[in-house]
Amino acid sequence: MGRILLWRKYCSVICFKKLGDLSPNFLFVSNNWFLFMKFSFVFLFLGFFLTLRSAAQVANMAVYYEVEFVTDSLNPSEKGNDLMVLWLGENYSVFQSYFAFQRDSIIKVSSSGAPTQGNIASVMGRVNAVRSPSFKYSIHKNFKENQITVFESLFFDNYKYDQPLGPLPWEIQAETKTILGYKAQKAVLTYSGRNYTAWFSEEIPLNDGPYVFNGLPGLILEIHDSQVHYSFIIKGIEKRNQSMEDLTLKNPIALSKSAYYKAKLEMYRDVTKALIGKPQANVSSQNIQQVQARYDKANNPLEKKVN
Repeated sequence: MGRILLWRKYCSVICFKKLGDLSPNFLFVSNNWFLFMKFSFVFLFLGFFLTLRSAAQVANMAVYYEVEFVTDSLNPSEKGNDLMVLWLGENYSVFQSYFAFQRDSIIKVSSSGAPTQGNIASVMGRVNAVRSPSFKYSIHKNFKENQITVFESLFFDNYKYDQPLGPLPWEIQAETKTILGYKAQKAVLTYSGRNYTAWFSEEIPLNDGPYVFNGLPGLILEIHDSQVHYSFIIKGIEKRNQSMEDLTLKNPIALSKSAYYKAKLEMYRDVTKALIGKPQANVSSQNIQQVQARYDKANNPLEKKVN
């Protein structure tokens, strides 16, 4: 019957909290009416079920995660971060950088009229005011078709590859803790060369989570690998409608997952070669050298083993 989206509708306090050096501010829901909700489960279920949209690619809820990551395994103390959003629909979800979403939204809204030099300068000024995303991928989970499609923009081209949604070999353990007022339970997983610890909550009965992770009997609120080189931690949940059809990259080059990772590695190894034939008129040799130096240190991908 599809996935049922539940969140804590009844609350007495809605507060705002800034995510470190990231912005903007996000909604965080208090736990004050938790017992009332448990006794009112049937009411909430029926009330919210009637509000679900029939279109599988319309999100009804946004879950925000902070991701911290280490790109250079030789320098693990130097970490990057991003603010990610998981758009949740009935049988479909999209995971992407919230900053990438903001930038794309500005461009789409501003592209309706005829472009002029002044308009372009204004739009680019607004785009550049938003922090540059660390991750340019968007991960689309199709629960009806049991498939994940990953889109990513790389060197002026868009790419995509597919992989099975699951099942992932989770091992659920007895340990629990509280995250954002929700009771969370521990689960462990080995995936793509890394050992992960996840915390999920059955109080939010969605078998989804950040990145490609899914398949637990509740939303994944937190997950990190054993070295803590990659961690995703929930920061907020918000009721929000968003068309997920608008979050697909246009005209992507379709590759297998292994072929895509091989092509990406080759581009990282030789940025100058990767830019041959691309619209690089505004890319100076100094900028190319800076990008190459950054990619030379990118030796610690999240997926260490790709089939």
